[in-house]
Amino acid sequence: MASITTGVFYFIIRLFGTTVVSLLLILPKAFVITIAGLVLLSILGNSLNSALSTPWVGEAALITLLVTVSGLYYLNIGAAFWAVVIDTAYLYALSI
Repeated sequence: MASITTGVFYFIIRLFGTTVVSLLLILPKAFVITIAGLVLLSILGNSLNSALSTPWVGEAALITLLVTVSGLYYLNIGAAFWAVVIDTAYLYALSI
């Protein structure tokens, strides 16, 4: 059922694509960013729910998320790299 709904939605967007783009261009940039952020909240919630469902892996996923979101920048290397390094060290420490 979801695929049918998505197909119909995409068909409608294709029919009115020019109108939708014009509408998005006249709206304030902050409003469009807010709508995009609200849409991403449900995706983030579902991802966190599935990642944190198992206790052992859930802690590692939460640590990775927190380090990435922190914006850690050390030795000209970004937060995503350090999140993987810290997460790997955490999982290694748990396995000892």
